[in-house]
Amino acid sequence: MPYLSHMCQLLATFGPNVLAIWDIEAWLWLSAMTGNLLPEAASGLQHLSREQLDDNLSRLMSHDPTQDYSHKELAKIIGSLAHNLLAQARLSKARISHLEQKAAALKLRAEEAWRDLALAQSQLD
Repeated sequence: MPYLSHMCQLLATFGPNVLAIWDIEAWLWLSAMTGNLLPEAASGLQHLSREQLDDNLSRLMSHDPTQDYSHKELAKIIGSLAHNLLAQARLSKARISHLEQKAAALKLRAEEAWRDLALAQSQLD
């Protein structure tokens, strides 16, 4: 049953045009890591800016690699890194969507300017 709820959440998040089954499986795994196993470690990352996410990532990557980590610590670090990746992907997707909207608006304005130019030229003739 958790799989079904994750699928519903995935469809609600990404809509019906989910790219590939790998995306679904990766999302489910990352969702399970950040949502079920590490909710307190990942809960605060959803609404951070790109700079804040980069700072979090830098802090996580600064851990001493020679230190012996417990499984719990490794899971916490991996979960936080995975959640950072997802949050950055969401920010990138939102930025792309915003740029696409701006491009569409500029295209409409350019088409309108061409129509106005053609009308002005026809009135001059």
